[in-house]
Amino acid sequence: YRQLVRDVLDEDVEFGIALIKAGRDTGSGAIPYEVGCAVRIRHVEELPDGRFNITCERTRRFRLAEQLGEDPYLRAEVEFPPIPADVDDEATRAMTGELREKFSAYLRVVLALQDSWQRRFRMPDDPAALGDFVAGQIDVAARIKQEVLQAPAVARRPAVRDPPQASAQAPPVPRGPS
Repeated sequence: YRQLVRDVLDEDVEFGIALIKAGRDTGSGAIPYEVGCAVRIRHVEELPDGRFNITCERTRRFRLAEQLGEDPYLRAEVEFPPIPADVDDEATRAMTGELREKFSAYLRVVLALQDSWQRRFRMPDDPAALGDFVAGQIDVAARIKQEVLQAPAVARRPAVRDPPQASAQAPPVPRGPS
């Protein structure tokens, strides 16, 4: 990953992240899922031993078109799918409005359990981006996050269909709203 980070920083480009379907996530022989997420490095800290702490921001989904090799890291040609057709449907807008309300309530419970609070939460306005944002923030199994990436329609994404519920029990702590 060190070479990947250096190359991305030198060229100021996005890079892709895909969940590994089979094989090891380091070394050769990894088989990634066909759908992943392109990201851009927003902050980098190089450590004295040559490792990096990086913060990335999701930019868009991709579909693997062709793997190009693994030296020095897995590389592929990708395609960027179109915006989901249901993004402007009234039903989708209603579902994402409910998602926004439930996720805000979820965040308030999480913050209250940490003896903290926040007046407002910044979330994407776009229904597709909101579903992706929520899925990226909650602590759920990687397979569920993969379902979100692969869903062809916004309303079929798990985070939109079944938003997180606020409860008195300690929910998993999200990585924090942006």
